[in-house]
This record gives sequence, structure tokens and C-alpha cells, in this order.
Amino acid sequence: MSDGGQTIQTYDKVAAAYDAQNSGPVWRVHEHVTLQGVAPLLPPPGGAVLDAGAGSGTYALAFLGRGDRVTLLDPSPGMLDVARAKVAQRGLSGKARFLQGVVERLSLREGSFDLVFCEGDALSYAGPQRAAAAREILRVLRPGGAFYVSVDNRWIATLGFLAQGRVAEGFAAAAHGKGLDPYGMGVHAFAPDELRDLFVEAGAQDVRVGGKVLFAHFLPPAALEHMGRDPVAWGELLALESRLSADLSLSGHAGHLVVTGRKGGAP
Repeated sequence: MSDGGQTIQTYDKVAAAYDAQNSGPVWRVHEHVTLQGVAPLLPPPGGAVLDAGAGSGTYALAFLGRGDRVTLLDPSPGMLDVARAKVAQRGLSGKARFLQGVVERLSLREGSFDLVFCEGDALSYAGPQRAAAAREILRVLRPGGAFYVSVDNRWIATLGFLAQGRVAEGFAAAAHGKGLDPYGMGVHAFAPDELRDLFVEAGAQDVRVGGKVLFAHFLPPAALEHMGRDPVAWGELLALESRLSADLSLSGHAGHLVVTGRKGGAP
């Protein structure tokens, strides 16, 4: 797994350009499916949300916009600075708190949040501390609170290595989940059963695993851009991606895996 200091330095360097680099049709699909997927787990407006791995604040802005109180957690000060500026520009700073840290060691009180949202592979970066990260996610949730966690997919990591002729790395990804992020840093890529078991063993209830994105990742860029110019076709693609993201039988083909569930106990 990648060194924590290296991860911080890398994301600090790319922070200013991060949003521009992670834009385009595939990311539009990814964001749509993510927001659709987390919607059933959201507390009533005004709830307490932990955005663990908040990055540049894309999803935190959505939570803040509906009136939630949001703690934005990220290991990179540079990414937090970008998020802080975006939140301030929207006039939403009063409901936002910014905290540097990692999901496997949360300096937050037990039972503080109605929802823990962990997008952007923060759990994959936890590497050998992933079991501790799952326990921390549940610890800071209130009884009955929900979590939404996205991670790297072991089978897509394997496919990526093999397609590049990196055979040894591909087999290592398949056997042990040894993946790389887009910047070449080590991450843990999960298999669906492994991800489910991680949260079941941590004590979570109603644990479900799905995947996103299923089709947009594999479409040629020109084809995807063409669909993006056709409102009907684009709407149908978004609906299809959202509907199938909950289909466990397809999760191994998705760009990322998603696990959701709740902390036991009465709200």
C-alpha cells in the first residue's frame, strides 16, 4: 500500500486541477449514480453527515445544499483548501467543518453522525488497516445510522493490468487485491464478498454490495460523448446505470464496488 505521506503530497499537488481532470461524461455518470445510490440513506435535512475522503467537496456540496451539517474529512490539506473555497463560494460555510485525517483513525466522537459517506476510495487507501476503518465508520455512527462506501474493484484492477500486459501485477491483483490508483500509488482492490464480510464482521446490519459504473467505463469516448448530446439517450443511460448498480450479479464488472448498511440499535 502507498505511504500516507506520499498520498498527501500527491493530492496536494493535483488539488488545484483535480476537478478539471476528473470531469467529462464518465464522471457525470459516476456522480449521478452515486447521488442516486446514497439518496435512500440520507437523514432528514439538517442531519449530521461525515464525508470521509471529501476531496474537493463535490458531494459535500450536495449534502450542504439540502441543509445537512457536514464534516469534510480528507488527508490532503490541499484538497480541503479547494473544498473550503467552493463551500464558501456557495455561502454554506456555516454548516461545514473541515478536518484533516484518515478514515481508519477518526478523531471524532462515537455516535456523532447520521450518515457516513466514504467516496473516492478512502477505504481502499486504508490498505491493511481496512478492518479498523470499517469499525471506525460504525463507531462514529448513531444507532440506526447509515453508511455508503465506495472502493476499488479487484476484478477491474485485474483486467486493467492484464490489458496492459502487466501479467504478474494482474495476477497479484486477482489473488491479493494489490491495485494502483490513477497516480500509481498502492490501494487495496476489493472483491464483492470480501467487502461485504468486512462490514458484517465489524457489526453492521443490512449490509448490501453493488457496483458502479457498469457501462460508461467501457464505452468508447466518442460514443459516450455522442450519447451525452442526446437528452433521451443520456437519460436512459443514467437510469440504466442507476438501476443495475444494486445488482450484485453485475458488481464484479463495475468500475467501483459500493457497500451500504446501518449501525444496529434504535435511532
